[in-house]
Amino acid sequence: MRPSPAALALLLLLASTSAAAQPATPGGEAPEKLRAVVLSPAGQGAVPEVHIRPDHLTTLLFGVPLKLAGVEVEERERFSRVKVLEDALQLVPSGALGAGKRLRLKVRFVEGTRPESADFLLVVDASRAEPQVNVELRPPVPDACWTQAEAERVMARQCQAELARVRQRPDGITGLLATGQLDETGVTTREASGCAATSPSAPVRPSRCGRRRATAPGTRWRWT
Repeated sequence: MRPSPAALALLLLLASTSAAAQPATPGGEAPEKLRAVVLSPAGQGAVPEVHIRPDHLTTLLFGVPLKLAGVEVEERERFSRVKVLEDALQLVPSGALGAGKRLRLKVRFVEGTRPESADFLLVVDASRAEPQVNVELRPPVPDACWTQAEAERVMARQCQAELARVRQRPDGITGLLATGQLDETGVTTREASGCAATSPSAPVRPSRCGRRRATAPGTRWRWT
């Protein structure tokens, strides 16, 4: 006896529902996203945390050579595996580390690398572990760029100081007295040659002209 079409449809529906309910990864755990930590050549700010889990592997990839003897792991004896590779570090904590435990990790790079070292905080987590953390070293800024930037900063500070002095300088007669351009003999001026251009159709044309400009102390105006 063959099953009816309705029974076949019901079986297919149950099979698809069962398949959709299966976990995406073994053990029903969602895959952990890979994280990147960026290190500046000038040094670290906040110390990044790395979650580890007993009997689970966590790998830190650096992309630059490590000092094989320059890795320090707090309570290293409680780790099943601490493997220093050329540019990576593998950690497998043992069950002796309880959840919530926080351990210091310090790695050192080969000479000539900036920064010279990096610090991390290993956090023991009973529910999850970061399988891989990519540690990126930001390339240093070339010396020429630093020199140009410093020169621009110096120029900016000089402009700000000059602007502050100008703003504090008094205006009008008070300003002339303060700068020494006005004394008991009058305003100190300097002659400037030439007349302002006039249009041929102007109703009035000057026959003689002259200009006087206030100057620094010690120079007196004169007629020509």
